[in-house]
Amino acid sequence: MCLAVSAAYLRYRREVKVWLYARGCSLQCIKEDELDEEKLFDVFLSFSSKDAGWVHAQLLPGVEALGFSVCTYERNFKGGFLLHDIIRDAVACSRRTLLLLTQNFVESEWCRLEFRLAYQRALEDHINRLVIVLVDEVAPQAMDEDLRMYVRAANYLRWGEPSFWDKLLYSLPKKDASKKLITHKEPGFPMNPITPSQINGCYKPSF
Repeated sequence: MCLAVSAAYLRYRREVKVWLYARGCSLQCIKEDELDEEKLFDVFLSFSSKDAGWVHAQLLPGVEALGFSVCTYERNFKGGFLLHDIIRDAVACSRRTLLLLTQNFVESEWCRLEFRLAYQRALEDHINRLVIVLVDEVAPQAMDEDLRMYVRAANYLRWGEPSFWDKLLYSLPKKDASKKLITHKEPGFPMNPITPSQINGCYKPSF
């Protein structure tokens, strides 16, 4: 009996944690709070520019409605910088990278770079900072090897699945631990660039 209960818990423990967290039970990690003290954003949205219309109409409003501060290129970075550096800084200044996996994403060289930098950051901090939402049915052979291996090994979310927003809430940073230095209350998507000094503060040594 005990063995059966233990096996059931191991199989469904993520669902149990999602259910508990959605009902206000905190599962914080103090180490993550310490690492993230200087982060500017809760979430960096990683997506193909070809999917921008859907992101701004569907995903982004829902994430911000949950109370999270969100970093996107058009709102938080000025022109004139190398895109590689912008991606690196966006990942470093955010507590999570929310990767929206579509066919357009896997076909984009820059999107693949965003995945690699976010994955590297997670390895350095020993924290699962990368959250994947499968928006389209993407064939495994369409992904590069690193992304394909990560998707196979990780728990990813499916857009439109039951309890999607509860599961996303569980996967993102604990809201009472976040330090929101920048928020977006204005309608639309106004430019609100972060400064070099703020970016420098994001690069803290890992424990």
